[in-house]
Amino acid sequence: MEKCFENCLFRYRKFDDNERNIEALRQNKLYFSTPANFNDPYDNRMYVDKEVLEFVIRENWEHMEDYLNRLQDDDALMAHAGRMLWYSDKKIELQNAFLNMVNGTVDKVRDNYRNYMKIICFSEKYDSELMWSHYAEDHKGFLIVYEKTDIENSVVFNKYNEKIEKKIKLSKVQYTNKQVDMTKSIHDFLLKYCLPSNMDVSAIPEIPNRILRDMAITKSESWEYEKEWRLIPRIIDISNESPITYVEMKPKAIIAGTQCTNENKDILKTIAKNKKIPLYEMEINEDIQYGLKIK
Repeated sequence: MEKCFENCLFRYRKFDDNERNIEALRQNKLYFSTPANFNDPYDNRMYVDKEVLEFVIRENWEHMEDYLNRLQDDDALMAHAGRMLWYSDKKIELQNAFLNMVNGTVDKVRDNYRNYMKIICFSEKYDSELMWSHYAEDHKGFLIVYEKTDIENSVVFNKYNEKIEKKIKLSKVQYTNKQVDMTKSIHDFLLKYCLPSNMDVSAIPEIPNRILRDMAITKSESWEYEKEWRLIPRIIDISNESPITYVEMKPKAIIAGTQCTNENKDILKTIAKNKKIPLYEMEINEDIQYGLKIK
């Protein structure tokens, strides 16, 4: 069986009340999810050191007079209004309001990323007792087997069931004890799109897509047992929701959990027969060691 599943990844699923997972299986559809709905609150959460951001902003304020002088050439009225405010007794209040605005913007960017990012999760393991318990309804559910090459070459659709030319990438999750530090990238993003400036912001680079992808496939070491892979957009946009909704591909096999009911096994048997793919069942290892095996 190890040889048979050598180039495969697995999706743990449960039988839900409205049969969404079963209907998706019947239609060969795999739906993308957003990290905001994942069970790990750190998943795809941007780490941004707000203290560092505030330090940089306060350093920039030391050059406010130079900024206002440069602004004078472009917009004398705005420069005059800026001086009136900057040297008024409202200065501290304005600074605090500005820092609150920056913090709110950072939080908004964080929330957008977790709500706009699209991910389909897989695992290298088909016999993980924890995965069967956490994601397949305490072993009552089932597991779907997919070839890696089929995943990589799957067709992408939007919510209107239209094929779209969006590139996707299958990547192995990296487990670490530190989050991806986005402080510098988010500072540049704020400077380019949110903070007032009379500099040429076109010279400021966009957030490197490589860093956004790294964040999408980086998780805490606590989750290493999942041996996870993720299907994600190749190009990630932190300002707009990705239009990708699902991909289509035929599974290689289905595996029923050890506690799957006979009624639900019959449903899986019918689906497997219609697709002309095998249906296997997990069983508890009878040896002295804990474990699961396929029969």
